[in-house]
Amino acid sequence: MMKSSRPPIAPGDSFIVRITPARAGTFIYHTHDEAGSELSTGLYGALIVEEPSAPRDTTRDHAIVMGMLGGATTGRLAVNGRTDAAPLTLAPGAHRLRFVSIPVDEVIAVAFVRDSVVQEWRVLALDGAELPDAQQANGVARRSVSAGQTFDVGDDS
Repeated sequence: MMKSSRPPIAPGDSFIVRITPARAGTFIYHTHDEAGSELSTGLYGALIVEEPSAPRDTTRDHAIVMGMLGGATTGRLAVNGRTDAAPLTLAPGAHRLRFVSIPVDEVIAVAFVRDSVVQEWRVLALDGAELPDAQQANGVARRSVSAGQTFDVGDDS
C-alpha cells in the first residue's frame, strides 16, 4: 500500500490547493500517486495562469489537452477528454492555441491544417515560458510532442 503525504479525498468531496505561480503561462497538472490507471483515465489537464492585466478571452485563446485514454494496448488519443473530438473551427483574426501533451509514453504529432494544407504558426511559448520576441518565429505548423510538454502558438487567420 502506497503511503500518501496528504489525506485521501472521499468520492464527491474536494479540497483547495493554493499556489503562487512564478509567471503566467500554460502548465500541466496530472497525477503522480497513481495505481496505474489514473493517468490513462484522464486525471490530467491544463493549468493556465494569466497576467492580472490581461484576462484570457476564451473565444481567441484555446486550450488543447492531448493524452491517451484506455489501457496500454487499447488506449486512444483523446483531445480535451474526448476520443471523437471535432475539428476546431476558428473565426477570422488572431488566436492563441495552447497545446498540452500528457500521454503516458506516446509521441503525438500535431499539425495545423486548413483545406488539407499545413499552415504556418508562430511559436509563442514553450513549456510554460513565453519566448522573447526575437525567438518567436513563423514556421511550418507541425510539431511532435511527448509527455509533459506544452507549447503555445499563434496565427493571423
